[in-house]
Amino acid sequence: MMKNIKIKSKITIGLITVMLIMSFVIIIAYDGNVKTNKQINQNMYTYEIIREADLLTTSIVDMETGIRGYGITGDKEYLEPFNNGKLEVKEHLDRLIELTEGDEEQQTRLASLNISVNSWIVREGEALMGIRNKVNSNELPPDRVAYFMSTKQGKKSMDDIRSISKELVQVEKDKLDVKINDMNSWQVKAKTVMILGTLIAFIIGFIAIYIVVRSVTGPINLLQKELDGLASSGGDLTKTIDITSKDEIGDLASSLNRFIQEIRCIILQVNENALSVKNNVGNITESMMSLNNEILDVSASTEELSASMEETAAATEEMNSSADEIAKIIEDSSKKTEIGVKQSDEIRERAENIRNHAEISSKESYEIYEKSKETLENAMEKSKVVEQINIFSETILEISSKTNLLALNAAIEAARAGEAGRGFSVVAEEIRNLAEQSNETVSKIKAVTFEVVDGVKELTKSSSDILEFINNKVIKDYENLVSIGQGYSKDADYVSTTMQDFNSMLKLIEESQNSLLQVIEDITHTSYEGAENTSSISEKALMVRENSEAIVESAEGVSKNSDKLLESVSKFKV
Repeated sequence: MMKNIKIKSKITIGLITVMLIMSFVIIIAYDGNVKTNKQINQNMYTYEIIREADLLTTSIVDMETGIRGYGITGDKEYLEPFNNGKLEVKEHLDRLIELTEGDEEQQTRLASLNISVNSWIVREGEALMGIRNKVNSNELPPDRVAYFMSTKQGKKSMDDIRSISKELVQVEKDKLDVKINDMNSWQVKAKTVMILGTLIAFIIGFIAIYIVVRSVTGPINLLQKELDGLASSGGDLTKTIDITSKDEIGDLASSLNRFIQEIRCIILQVNENALSVKNNVGNITESMMSLNNEILDVSASTEELSASMEETAAATEEMNSSADEIAKIIEDSSKKTEIGVKQSDEIRERAENIRNHAEISSKESYEIYEKSKETLENAMEKSKVVEQINIFSETILEISSKTNLLALNAAIEAARAGEAGRGFSVVAEEIRNLAEQSNETVSKIKAVTFEVVDGVKELTKSSSDILEFINNKVIKDYENLVSIGQGYSKDADYVSTTMQDFNSMLKLIEESQNSLLQVIEDITHTSYEGAENTSSISEKALMVRENSEAIVESAEGVSKNSDKLLESVSKFKV
């Protein structure tokens, strides 16, 4: 039965059997592990309840110590443990209620514990605090504290607290012992199942491997025996391997039989081809001798061609040097034309600036000329008022002469009047003196007026000359300067355009020169390559000749090897 099953199937069956057993063991182990983890989690809850109960008891003890310390000493520092303890007790009670949710028995104990704690806080804690506060305020004598503590009003509540806490912890410890025993029992069962399962899997796996190995090694040993017989038969390719199994070993035997048949056909073909090779080697030897003679002629021709190519390369190298010098000259000319273009642009810009400044200055000069002309004409018109000063001076002189004459007549009349006209005589004398002073002053004014009139006339003449100079000379010079600036600008544009055209032509020439240089370089490169290639052809021709001689020698060796091959093939029975 096992002979008709493939080796792959045999191994697969064995592995599947072992894997199924191992899977069963793993499932049992996993189930035990899950239960163990669940039990551990439950134990952790129990440990948490016990820990919270211990912390609750510790907090109550701290409260009791703190309130008794405050009652005895009256120091308020002892109230801090009492007040903090109340908060901690509430937190621990809430946590215990949360952890024991679903356990009615423990919930009842916690409710009783909460009542006892609150009762103790009211009966002893807060009562003792109130008495101590009154003692501190001198409302009660100090011995009231000792009296209250001797009554032990909160003792029953504290005893209930300790009893309930102890009972709560003991219940949880009993539960924990039961859970630990269950967990240990489960672990023992799981270990037993795993050990037995592993042992069974090992035994079944060993049996399966033994069966598979026997079913595989049997046909292999038979195949080895058949191959040894084939090798010892002296190369008899007419024999075949006889194996009846249907597995991979049987397939391998069939493949070997086909391989032997293929080798038999190959040996027959080798025998025929070896004879053909021996005949062809003689023909190759004759052809290679003829080829050697032709290669010598090709080598001589390529050497002559190489010399001609080297001369051509030297000539193109000289052309390349001349073209490089021309390119440098063109490049320098191009740079100079670019500089000329820039300079012509700068000249045109300066000419534009001159023309613009000249136009602005001409405009400003003309405006100044018009304003100055108008102002000067007004001033000249106003200067005529000075001439009227002479008229006024003549009038004042006449009035002064008449006043002097009147003063003289008044003095004469005062003298005639005698003592009665003495005062009038004094006044007349003063009037006469004033008239004489006025006469002198007017004479001076008149002299100054003559000088002013002469100065105004000279100023008028000079101003007229300046206006005429500006009108006839300065403005025309500015117009000429504008015209010159426009001419410079046009000349600069022309020069710039010419230089740009010249620069464009140089660039075209430079591009053509670069193309020519590239062509010359290509020719030079091609010439050198041609010379090198022709030299290489000559060298390769010699190498081909040497190789052909080697081929002749190899052909002779092939002929000898063909004889040996025929001798070896003749040993096989086909």
